[in-house]
Amino acid sequence: MLSKQDSINRFIDFSFHYHYYIKKNITFSPPSAQILILMTDSKLIDALRQLNTRERTQFRELVYSPFFNKNRKIRRLVDYVLQYAPGFEDPALVKEKVFPAVFGPGDAYNELRLNNVISDTLKLLYEFLAQQALSQEEPIKRAYLMKAFLQRRMERHIPQNARRYRQLLDKKEGRSHQYYHHRQLLASQLDRHALLHQERGYSEYLQEMNNNLDRYYFCHKLRTACDMASRNKAINAGYECHFIDTLLDTFENAPDWLHREPALQAYHQTLLMLRGEDEQHYREVRRVLYHNPNVFPREELNDLYDYVQNFCVKKINSGQTHFYEQVLGLYKEMLSRGLLLRNGYLTQWTYINIVTTGIRLQDFEWTEQFIHTYKEHLAPE
Repeated sequence: MLSKQDSINRFIDFSFHYHYYIKKNITFSPPSAQILILMTDSKLIDALRQLNTRERTQFRELVYSPFFNKNRKIRRLVDYVLQYAPGFEDPALVKEKVFPAVFGPGDAYNELRLNNVISDTLKLLYEFLAQQALSQEEPIKRAYLMKAFLQRRMERHIPQNARRYRQLLDKKEGRSHQYYHHRQLLASQLDRHALLHQERGYSEYLQEMNNNLDRYYFCHKLRTACDMASRNKAINAGYECHFIDTLLDTFENAPDWLHREPALQAYHQTLLMLRGEDEQHYREVRRVLYHNPNVFPREELNDLYDYVQNFCVKKINSGQTHFYEQVLGLYKEMLSRGLLLRNGYLTQWTYINIVTTGIRLQDFEWTEQFIHTYKEHLAPE
């Protein structure tokens, strides 16, 4: 005998699924013993909706790879579910219909057993996403390969792969904190390799590891401090960047090889700009960005340009309208480097701002050219 509350819950559940089927124009027969349970709102379906056609094919290939999966029930579930891509809104995705496709028509329906397979499939999908991300990070893969060589004492393989690791780092976009991190990691691995087959003595790799660790720490800390300072100004967040004053004092007295790094120069001057109103720091950031566009990965470059642009906007809002020229110069710089396009599109807000700024400064020829060039790149509404 159901309690009053259980009866209410079942009625609500039944009503929800009934209205879902009416909305989808699906013939609906009320179940006599149980409520039909949809998979369409599950985490698995939600994740599968984010995959494109090629990725769904690759995920299926991973599911059928014995290295990653030997569970045939997962394979059957994936085969069944992928039939209904990309929307995954078909009434066939009711669990009561999915179950026999996975376990066979002879097994009695058991939601717990099906949920276990769904959960295992989701874990496999997470593995696929991790593999996809790793495939785009060759330096990380090379770092783990070097680690495996060292653990297995595969010394013959280390020199060639160390050279390949360096080449990958040199080809990769940017000379910022991630680059320094990999350089100190590689130096650490080479130092360990040297210790495996020779007596203790001076190791150039140990010094290289230390220097790149310093570069990494200063760069990453200064970058984080810039992010905190910017957010504190925007929303009064109250972030506290511990030891930053000590770090700034240390950086001021650091050796030249640390000061010469453009990434550190940019973040150092940006932080000083964000903490005060001195235009000199702003101009130093502009100088570093202009002369070193390839030092930063795209994401970091966008952040730095946002910082200097916000500085200009604040100056304009305080009545210093000559900063409009700086804003237009920044827009031109960012356009030339493809930084304002997101997935090939320019937001309408940015488009309007650029046109308005160009007209205000009476730079009509350039503004007209911009209007015609970028109208095809406007993001669809």
